[in-house]
Amino acid sequence: MGQPEVYDALRARAWLMVGGQFGLHHLYMDEPLEAFIYFSTAGLFLMGVLFDAFAIHSIVRRRNALLRRTGGEEGLSEPLVACSLSRFLSQFLFGYWIGFVYGLAAMLSFTKSRPTLHSILVGAAVCKGVYVVGNTRNQRRNLFFIWAAAFSTSFVCIQILEMHLLRSLLFVSLSATLLGNRGARAVPVHSRRFTYKTYLVLCAIYCAGLLVLTSGVSRRVFDRRIVVVSTKHHSRISSSIGLIVYDHFWGTQPNKTIFSYDAHVEYVALDAHNQQTNTDWLKPHSKSVQKEVSSANWWWDQFGGSSSDTESTLVDYLTVLTADYFRAKALARISKRNDGKFEAARWSAWRMLAIYATEASPYVSDSELLSRCEHFLRTMNRSPGRSHLTSTDWKYFGVKKAYEVIRSIDQL
Repeated sequence: MGQPEVYDALRARAWLMVGGQFGLHHLYMDEPLEAFIYFSTAGLFLMGVLFDAFAIHSIVRRRNALLRRTGGEEGLSEPLVACSLSRFLSQFLFGYWIGFVYGLAAMLSFTKSRPTLHSILVGAAVCKGVYVVGNTRNQRRNLFFIWAAAFSTSFVCIQILEMHLLRSLLFVSLSATLLGNRGARAVPVHSRRFTYKTYLVLCAIYCAGLLVLTSGVSRRVFDRRIVVVSTKHHSRISSSIGLIVYDHFWGTQPNKTIFSYDAHVEYVALDAHNQQTNTDWLKPHSKSVQKEVSSANWWWDQFGGSSSDTESTLVDYLTVLTADYFRAKALARISKRNDGKFEAARWSAWRMLAIYATEASPYVSDSELLSRCEHFLRTMNRSPGRSHLTSTDWKYFGVKKAYEVIRSIDQL
């Protein structure tokens, strides 16, 4: 990976075809930080790879022109430069993304609530993301300013203000970007401050975070046990989400032993808060009096977790949504009356919407959920002013549609 005098567009395209999502074409052009950005975002979620496929020749041409134009600037000073809006947004978003990956890995992997360690990991991750973008395109940022802003804000948000992950990342990434652009300088194009070794180290650290995240998801979701009750056969079968997924793809009779034909299946909730993994990481750390949250911010709390030990977290909903999908898929596959119109993904999505709209437990049985839907619809129909649209109308029409979709599984 030595620095050639002129980069070849065909070679750059070859590297793009081989590993564009890993940023190998940027690594070929001695841009290791840009290559790591592609690696950590799968080629900016494949859209960057698609753009580079059409623009690779112009990218290489601009790179070569810049090298020729600044060929004798190795000994020049590093002047101060202004931060553009595009770079500011890129630093903020990439810092938020890296912080989200590492923060989520910590949430799903730690067995106990450790806000101090959590704040350190979030601060380090955001610092890494903001610093990487800030040092691309021949500019340099001072790591100390980024580090000071990220770690201090992370400590305040998580330790003192006791915010949950998403909201903490918003302030941490913003402060690190604002203070990190203080004293930004331009560096010579030929300056080799970062090499392919930098790329390998950054990728190794990122892969370690992904490995921890995968382990946490496996332990919190795929290893989560559920109990399936068949009222027709008077049986109780215990399984896990991972076994259900495995049996669906590699089993000889996908999930037939669990979801038998024409059986009324109920999910019995295990005590989700008595597992080895503490769910505090999926909740806000606040121990103060609960504040009433508007419905517009429901997804913040569903991700951050409930504020009560009797309520469910995102893990519970994800567990049941996954099990519902494979349950519906199995029943549709083994049913003799299925005409091909039944869609498992559609059924599980509408069932989850009904669970949320009626404020039911995610582990509610189909019969109880239908009863709650009927009660909800009767209550809404009897309420005054039904002829006028209100903010709750989406729930009414959603539950009405979900009620019909949920009942369609009985026709299989």
